[in-house]
Amino acid sequence: MKYLVSVICIISCVSAQEEWYTQRLDHFNYEDHNTWKQRYFASDEYYKSGGPAFIQIGGEGPESPAWLTKGHWIEIAKDVGAMVFIVEHRFYGESKPTNDTSVENLRYLSSEQALADLARFIQNKTAETGISDWVTFGGSYPGSLSLWMRLKYPTLIRGAMSASAPLLAKMNFFEYNEVVNRSLTNFGGRDCVQSITVATNKVEQMLKSADGRKELQKTFNLCQPLEEGDDEYFQSTIYDPIAETVQYNRDNRAFEGATGGNVTIQAVCRHMTDESVGDEVARYATIPSLFGSFYRRKRVLSRRYRSIRNGNGECVDSSYKNFIKKMRNPIFDAGRTWTFQTCTEFGWFQTTDSSKQPFRGFSLDLFLDMCDKIFGPQFSPENIKDGISESNANYGAKKIAEEVSNACLFNGGVDPWHAMSYLPHPDHTPSLQYDVNPTFHALYAPSSAHCAIMYPDHPEDPEDLKVARELSAKYVKSWLV
Repeated sequence: MKYLVSVICIISCVSAQEEWYTQRLDHFNYEDHNTWKQRYFASDEYYKSGGPAFIQIGGEGPESPAWLTKGHWIEIAKDVGAMVFIVEHRFYGESKPTNDTSVENLRYLSSEQALADLARFIQNKTAETGISDWVTFGGSYPGSLSLWMRLKYPTLIRGAMSASAPLLAKMNFFEYNEVVNRSLTNFGGRDCVQSITVATNKVEQMLKSADGRKELQKTFNLCQPLEEGDDEYFQSTIYDPIAETVQYNRDNRAFEGATGGNVTIQAVCRHMTDESVGDEVARYATIPSLFGSFYRRKRVLSRRYRSIRNGNGECVDSSYKNFIKKMRNPIFDAGRTWTFQTCTEFGWFQTTDSSKQPFRGFSLDLFLDMCDKIFGPQFSPENIKDGISESNANYGAKKIAEEVSNACLFNGGVDPWHAMSYLPHPDHTPSLQYDVNPTFHALYAPSSAHCAIMYPDHPEDPEDLKVARELSAKYVKSWLV
């Protein structure tokens, strides 16, 4: 599953001291007095007396002090003299509330507990610093948390800035690959999509014969022969580089070691239409080579927070059994903990269950089977569905845009996650700004990707992204008047 990804250490990291805050283990059980230490980072470099506090919300990965010095929120912080904080999400990074991630302990992992963590943190720091004006920032899942903070704890924060936030929890997120298809077509061309379609259809056919499976093992440099039960997992694994490229297209990330920097849709499509590389399957199999050495190490920004290669980077591990075995290990691993949240709260399983996209071979059944095999039979489709319904009832899904004040939500048209967010115009009519209510502002930049507004400015940024940054800064400042 292509993960939502909170923006973390993707720009050059800076030295900063880790700080720790004592949190309650269970905010909703007042008979439970257990506590744990939550990691955060802080800077008063830009703070001016009487200024506000900005808090960047952590998400499904470890946090880094990198964002204390760079990013769109820091430019706003400089203008208003804000103190800035980055707070890591429980069960990610070094914020470990329990000694492991057994299913019993993961009952303390939820978006509601995370929001309560933030509320307690803000209350404590307000008393400690005297700062009473707080604004939350977040991108992707933390973007959802930012809006949900304004919904659930409106007296604690003056406003919420959110980027690429999915708001509708949904089990079968087939729309993800429909947007991938549309973005590939718009920015790479129909020939590119056709080449991918041919490749994925051929792969699906080759899986039906012993000779075909042997050829796939060689072509995709698999670590072991494809066994019974590997097919769907294999097809989802080899599709990932394209999906990730689309999600982060031209997002101003400086990937260390990546060939040519950030791999774009155009680069992938040039490769997929280059007949000198080989037939469509050969082109499909060699897309990872575009990512250079970066692709050979474990990536926090990976769909399952795992390398698709083995430990030495010599081959691709496409074994479903190996994946399940790794994910069942109750260690602190972002892949395991985020998968738990999808199996209990959100769904968001990106499938090929739509005919309006070029990929094949991984249905909703694959992801439901993962929930069962990793966490146990109690994580049944019925229980997953109930958890998703509860999340939508609790947070209001997309209707939150009609209820929350002092909020700004950015979405990029290239980003597949915008299908689960709130758009100014569901029919994708280009419209940069739409005021849902007098103080909830939805921004939509058709040529931008996932969380693009959060990154530092770049001379090659599309014009709609530049305008979105200007508008969002204006809105944040208006909440502090």
